[in-house]
Amino acid sequence: MEKEYLLSIEGYYNASTGVIQCLQFITNKKTYDPIGYNEGARFTLSASRSKIIGFHGFADKYLNSLGAYFIKIPSIQSAIEGAKTTGKGFDDGGDYDGIRKVYVTTDGSAIRHVRFDYDKAGQVETRERGAKTGTQHEVVIIIPHL
Repeated sequence: MEKEYLLSIEGYYNASTGVIQCLQFITNKKTYDPIGYNEGARFTLSASRSKIIGFHGFADKYLNSLGAYFIKIPSIQSAIEGAKTTGKGFDDGGDYDGIRKVYVTTDGSAIRHVRFDYDKAGQVETRERGAKTGTQHEVVIIIPHL
């Protein structure tokens, strides 16, 4: 069975507030349904022939911006999409083996909270950002058992 890994994330953010409003996850096996409100400025986090292994950005009460780390010997870091000065900065780094799950919480008009379950040497490391208020959605990424 081919292993699933995260290739890209697409979404929308409010250009005046910078708040992320919608996220859609694309793996090598599946395109997940969009989560949130898909209007505003469109963005894509992707890199040719690379997979996402970590995230960085800004979050406070909402997810204000999101960037990704890609592995492609050596790993590369994408630009941040959304507001770059609102919220508290975060940088989970790019030294993970992959992403197991992503949880996205919405309030109908914007992304309020994200949780990333990373895989590191077969163990789960969880990082959360934003205010966990609203409806939670889960995206499961199938990774190899180490």
